[in-house]
Amino acid sequence: MLPIRQFVEDWKLRWYELFVMDGNSEQPTCNEICEAKTNAYRITWGLRVFKERFQRRYPVNTDAIQLIGEVEQALRDDHGGRLPCDVLSFWWWQRLRCISDRRTFATPEEKNAMVAIYERWKDEAWIKEQFWAIKNAACLDSSGFPDSRLKRLSDEDCVPVLQSLRDWLAKRKNGQVY
Repeated sequence: MLPIRQFVEDWKLRWYELFVMDGNSEQPTCNEICEAKTNAYRITWGLRVFKERFQRRYPVNTDAIQLIGEVEQALRDDHGGRLPCDVLSFWWWQRLRCISDRRTFATPEEKNAMVAIYERWKDEAWIKEQFWAIKNAACLDSSGFPDSRLKRLSDEDCVPVLQSLRDWLAKRKNGQVY
């Protein structure tokens, strides 16, 4: 009898959340989470593409490759050991499957942390300011993603990317990033 009662209570609460609380909630929607996830993914993918290009063009330039690795590790450290796109993908997938936040997060602190991550990555102006060279590099395709088909990395692309990443690490060290 207990499993049936639990099922009925969960069903009732899910419908209550869907119809009553949905319009009153200030929580991000599934589409908004997807947009934030896409913003984080663009930066993560851009870092990977530039790392691959540095390895191809300047294999002896280990400083550039190491700098990109430091930025990736800093992003992981800031988001609980995972990349921000992975964290937001989890929340988006839970929302897509209509799993309520009370089942996704064990405590309100976890939910507040996830909302803070969402707030951080939803703002494209903030992302352009922080990672200006990746967003402004000449190697972006029409959708805004780094074009991984380009084989050459010019010196004009290298210098701004490295400077942007150094600036971001310096701001992070001073506590000015988030």
